[in-house]
Amino acid sequence: MPKLTELTAASSLANTDLLVVTTNTSGSAVSNSVNVATLAQAVQVANPLIKTIEGDSGTIISSNSSASVKIAGGSGVTTATSGNTLTITVDSSSFSTGFTVSQINTPSGNVVSDNRAAFVANIAQSNGVLVTASGNTITFTFDPSTINTLTDVTAPEYNSEGALPANNAAYNGHTVVAGGKLYHGANNVFNKHFDTRDYVAGDIPGSAVHTVTVNSGKYLIDGTRQQALRLVPGMVYWFDTSDNSNDSHPLAFSKTFDGTHNSGSEIANNTSSDGTIIYQRVGTAGQAGSYTKVQLQQDCDELYYYYCTNHSGMGGDVTTLKPSRADIKFTVSANGSGAYNFSGHGAQGTDNETLYVYKGFTYEFDNYASLSSHPFQLRVSSGGSAYSNGVTDTNSTNGKVYWTVPMNAANIVYQCTSHGGMVGNIVVIT
Repeated sequence: MPKLTELTAASSLANTDLLVVTTNTSGSAVSNSVNVATLAQAVQVANPLIKTIEGDSGTIISSNSSASVKIAGGSGVTTATSGNTLTITVDSSSFSTGFTVSQINTPSGNVVSDNRAAFVANIAQSNGVLVTASGNTITFTFDPSTINTLTDVTAPEYNSEGALPANNAAYNGHTVVAGGKLYHGANNVFNKHFDTRDYVAGDIPGSAVHTVTVNSGKYLIDGTRQQALRLVPGMVYWFDTSDNSNDSHPLAFSKTFDGTHNSGSEIANNTSSDGTIIYQRVGTAGQAGSYTKVQLQQDCDELYYYYCTNHSGMGGDVTTLKPSRADIKFTVSANGSGAYNFSGHGAQGTDNETLYVYKGFTYEFDNYASLSSHPFQLRVSSGGSAYSNGVTDTNSTNGKVYWTVPMNAANIVYQCTSHGGMVGNIVVIT
């Protein structure tokens, strides 16, 4: 039986072969070489090993032929082997069946979850604001009746209106209390909430308050159905529309009967285009603090109308009570493009008739009906320059010309500025 006496690497073979030295039966040494690669291959064939495990993001390489790799499960995950198969199983019962909200965004900030499994977002209510949820919809509802009674709880209460801050831009949109009354900040000024308890007709010089209600589709002014109003220029009139019967019936003013329902228009808010009326419609009709404010100017029209912006046939007339500016009034009309006609106070109504006037008297020439086509003008002579001594409103938008005859006045003429044949004499009588 040969004996293994030495196993060493042959240096000339660069460690690729092993030199095996054995002895024979006679004791003589016998040398043989064995290739390592061939030997390893023979071993693997007899007992194969996994050298590498490849994953989606890496590879495990065995450095020890006897090493083992364990694939362990985790929470909700189990692993099992059978033959040459590795099975990874996920327990769906251990996971949530739906999606979890991780963030809610708002215009003024975001709510972010730091734990999706436990994340709950709350949307809080405040005074006058109601929050309800149904399905995946959140609804915000505002209660006007509550909001109208709110004051700014963070703002100080002032003893009087005079104590309100002069620079109050910070209070825009806020309601504060001063002297027990409500004031609302807007456009860097404080506006007092209208309250009929504070404004009783006659309490404030030059002002009057009218209570507006609605019954059977008609306005009642101070309890009178479609009352014909008589307003004096210069006075301030408040029409209180806070009664709940005014709900959906905004009270507006127009120069046209029934306003927008008759091809007219509402008077512009704050000031009309011709400057003859100051006009404001504030708040929501039928709610506390709502009103319509009117102040006629001296050159206002003689007739206006109040109406509902939503419904026709609810309003009535507004007559302007103005002191007379003239002792004698003439109404001027046109006969085609050839002559003027006059009516009133002794006028004969003939074409281009001669008029006689007295020194010291004031005369009104009302040419409203013919103003657009035949502007009426007093002149020093036919085709001459305009006469101005004692004359006012020579180009009035309402067609009226006033002339207080001075003591040194001489005879003049009247003439159409567009048609020279429409001309007549005015004789001054001492």
